[in-house]
Amino acid sequence: MYHTVSLRTAPRTSVRLITRQQTWHRRAVEAYRQSAQDEIAALPVDLIARIAALTGQTLAAGSVYVDRVARVATATLDGTVFRLRRGELVLLRACPECGQGHYESPPIETLADLGYTLSTWQPQCPNCAPEDPINWLEREDI
Repeated sequence: MYHTVSLRTAPRTSVRLITRQQTWHRRAVEAYRQSAQDEIAALPVDLIARIAALTGQTLAAGSVYVDRVARVATATLDGTVFRLRRGELVLLRACPECGQGHYESPPIETLADLGYTLSTWQPQCPNCAPEDPINWLEREDI
């Protein structure tokens, strides 16, 4: 009922199709791997350049931690933790109430964005988020 064909008895066109498929698959996988390596290699350079552009401070390449799996670069400048993920620069902070967790700021593109993040933005973990009063709809001062 089943008909098996070995590569020796298979028509030549079948062998060519298999080879062609493996060739384009291999090229696609190699292109992906190369682009991933290029992206990972560029992370610390990009992070250092962005921090320098915003702060005027230059970090040493060895001071940047790169998570190769997550494709994230992290560096600390004067106690402030910067992270570059998916092309976006953010700051990391713990919740000011409980000190737990690490929360990412909104993306930082300009000096004003950095100023907002340093002065105004405060992360809050889910356990410390302020809750609405139970009877907030009944308040007369709203």
